[in-house]
Amino acid sequence: MIFNMNAGGASTADKVKYDNTESGLQATEVQGAIDEVNNSLGDVSTIGGSKYTSIISLLQKWIDDGILTDPNMSALIPTMTGTSSEVGTIFASEDLSNAYKAFDNNDNTQWLAGASATNNYIGFNFNESKTVKKILFKYGGFGTKTLKFQASNNNSTWIDLKTLNLTSDGGTIEENVVNEKAYTYYRLYTSEIIHVSGSGSVKFITLQMYGN
Repeated sequence: MIFNMNAGGASTADKVKYDNTESGLQATEVQGAIDEVNNSLGDVSTIGGSKYTSIISLLQKWIDDGILTDPNMSALIPTMTGTSSEVGTIFASEDLSNAYKAFDNNDNTQWLAGASATNNYIGFNFNESKTVKKILFKYGGFGTKTLKFQASNNNSTWIDLKTLNLTSDGGTIEENVVNEKAYTYYRLYTSEIIHVSGSGSVKFITLQMYGN
């Protein structure tokens, strides 16, 4: 879009000229172009039980549903060198002293759950509640596993936010999370055995959460 702003003071959108050569719109001023684009949506009927009749509200709906990435979010966990920081603390089902290796932004280190143990988890307890909307998880190991990305405000009652299906040869999962609420605890959890000597081990290489 090309706007032609006349010098000499503030102008309202219905007075500012708009060059519609590239867009193909009919409008020749900014306000008209905005209205034309909005009107082209028609009645975006009852998406998710609510009516969306503007581009902004529709884009926000897609962000809330995890279809689009929220441009305002940022990485929430600092590079960890131990179990605690000014932002919060790490918690884990096993080997807590080495759990920071999943949060140290180093692809050459990793955390492993206790050998042959079930109900394994690793997570982060924020000092202030956060709304996580995206997760990055790098992993390695053997065997196909399923992990749950969960949230809680009391470290007791957990809400499933995302299911992560791991492949047998490791990889990177970077996905949006449908979440509109703020929580203090977030974790990756599985009821499966994820560390068996010689086979079946899942290496937690990098775990990062994004949001606000």
